[in-house]
Amino acid sequence: MSQIVRPKPRRVTLPLERLLFDTAFQVRGEPFNEEHVRRLVEAHEDGERFEPLEVAEVARPGRSAADPWLYVIDGFNRGEAYRRRGVSGVECLVFAGTREDAELWALSSNARHGMQRTPDDCRRAFDRLVSNPLLLARVIEAGKRAGGTGRAIAKACGISHGAVNVYVQAAGLRVDRITGKIIKADEESPEVTARRELAAELKDQGKTTAEIARDLGISPATVKTSMNPSPPARAGKGSAEKPAREPKVEVRSAEDPVLAGAEASLAEFKKAIRTAGKCVEDLLRSRYAPAMRAALKAAGFPTEVTEREEMAPIGEKGPPKTVRVETWTVPAALAAAASSVEARLYAGQAEL
Repeated sequence: MSQIVRPKPRRVTLPLERLLFDTAFQVRGEPFNEEHVRRLVEAHEDGERFEPLEVAEVARPGRSAADPWLYVIDGFNRGEAYRRRGVSGVECLVFAGTREDAELWALSSNARHGMQRTPDDCRRAFDRLVSNPLLLARVIEAGKRAGGTGRAIAKACGISHGAVNVYVQAAGLRVDRITGKIIKADEESPEVTARRELAAELKDQGKTTAEIARDLGISPATVKTSMNPSPPARAGKGSAEKPAREPKVEVRSAEDPVLAGAEASLAEFKKAIRTAGKCVEDLLRSRYAPAMRAALKAAGFPTEVTEREEMAPIGEKGPPKTVRVETWTVPAALAAAASSVEARLYAGQAEL
């Protein structure tokens, strides 16, 4: 299983030329800071020793264990200083794991030492985590065991719990208090909806709150919260009584084995789409971006460049900056198609 907490590292000296400084593992806005690198070069000339570079050792498909990928996850500025000084071997802390582990570990780089991170760097680490469903799911699962989702995100990104709350609210999101998932502020998670509906069914069968809690494996307080997610709005004076709505007929997978199989297949399909899209987007941010764009274009899948506004760092004033973002549109199109099919399944439509 992929690791949330880093394993015990090996402290070794590695050839600088073997280390991969891939920007997919750099949460700062640039590969390195020129002014800071110059200071490091001067310090190294004066005999100062630096903290070891932190490296993720990832097995390469089809290669022996002695020839892994060595991704730098903390130490881009120090690595550039070493290169300019002509250093051939550098001291490293090597953590064995998967590429997904490396992406997660890189989120908290420089949180403990090195050049202090800016508010933009911290926000970038948060955005990168919540935009990656696979990494976020791991962090949420870790939060269930200790501290909750907010504290788990803070630990993963190397930021304060208060900063997480600010980022979540600024993005129009919230942490669902039952599932721990991050959802839009005005939405209810599918798990909560399903639990509320099941609790209502058990209530109609005459079961008590305690019995429902036992059947669902939750506390009685959670049962009450599920069945009453928000207090009813009070009608003002003179307000007309609204007509009762027709009950919505839904088909649940528990009642239809074919639908259950379709839901499972769609879930696997969408997961594969997210994984493929993330891998391509990582390549588009790496040193291989020009070759990747050329290959996609040659295959008939051009990338799409859009512009979005990036908020000013917390505590600083100023208008939002316009940032150009390049994406591969095929995963998004496939995901949209899968969502459309899923919506029709949930609506109980027989013909797709």
